[in-house]
Amino acid sequence: MGLLAGVVFILVKSKISSMYTTCPKCQHTRQATDDIVADICPGCGLVFSKWLKYLALDAQLGDSLKTEPQGQSVKRGLARFFAPSRPDIPKEEFFLYLFIWVIFFAWGLDFIMMDFQTNKIIQSWFHIVDLVFHEAGHVLFIPFGRTMTIFGGSLFQVLVPLFLVFAFLIRNRDGFGAS
Repeated sequence: MGLLAGVVFILVKSKISSMYTTCPKCQHTRQATDDIVADICPGCGLVFSKWLKYLALDAQLGDSLKTEPQGQSVKRGLARFFAPSRPDIPKEEFFLYLFIWVIFFAWGLDFIMMDFQTNKIIQSWFHIVDLVFHEAGHVLFIPFGRTMTIFGGSLFQVLVPLFLVFAFLIRNRDGFGAS
């Protein structure tokens, strides 16, 4: 197979080089006395095979840009990033993920809606987990001054989950884990 591909490449290359007697870039007309390789323009050094490959890629890119408006491609890219599709997932696994996600969503919503003025939020198990990140933020932001030390608790409390979301999305391509 490799030998056949090499032969086809040589045949195509010789066809390309004999196709151009005038360079498309600098309009140099090839002379019989030119002793440079037939695939390269003696005037500007353009390699015809590379130029044709670039034109083919450029044409494909142009076709894809024509078929999809700019706003659509950005939306599609963001959707693919934040919700990577897994078409091979079994139906049972999907519903298990959905069930677990709904439980965690309800639990998180319950925690968010707790009244901070009562003692109920402090008695929650989730408060202890949250408190660790909050206090670590104060300690980590000490080098940045008093204001950042005070603000660091809340900032770190927000940054850790965001870091985990992007780690799951970028590293694992796992939308369920990121959510």
